[in-house]
Amino acid sequence: MEIKEMLIQIREQNGYTKKEVSEKTGIPYTTYIKYESGERKDVSMQALCKLADFYHVTTDYLLGRKELPNPLAGLKITVNDKPFIETYQQFPDYVKQILIEAMQKLAEAAQRDDATEGELDTEIACTPLPWAIPPVEESKAIASAEVDTHSLEEPPADESMFENVPKKDV
Repeated sequence: MEIKEMLIQIREQNGYTKKEVSEKTGIPYTTYIKYESGERKDVSMQALCKLADFYHVTTDYLLGRKELPNPLAGLKITVNDKPFIETYQQFPDYVKQILIEAMQKLAEAAQRDDATEGELDTEIACTPLPWAIPPVEESKAIASAEVDTHSLEEPPADESMFENVPKKDV
């Protein structure tokens, strides 16, 4: 199999357009379409490495020297799943851990639902996820931050701030 056929096959198997591959690998679009059309057969080593990294395969595989099954093929990932996976990959590790734990709880709730043939156990929906909680290192940095006390206003010394508050008879 020629490199152009391999590039077309692997791109289509992964559900990408030529433009997406070009953007995500940093290979100029005009160069990439020439690779796929066969107009340019001399794929640079740099471009070959970028493509192999992008598709999570070896350069030998792209060159047709070694058969390599897609390690994600058994996961049944569809084109619709890709945006979720790409978004997940951009999260910091502590958010990924929160998502993994939430998915595990949802899977457990779904299994209980299957066993009881009832409505999905929504305990996970009622458990707040700490999205805004920064990792420990950031929390320590926030806690140790110095506060500029000079910019804080002093409260009035007298009770004039209570002038407009209605008084109750006791």
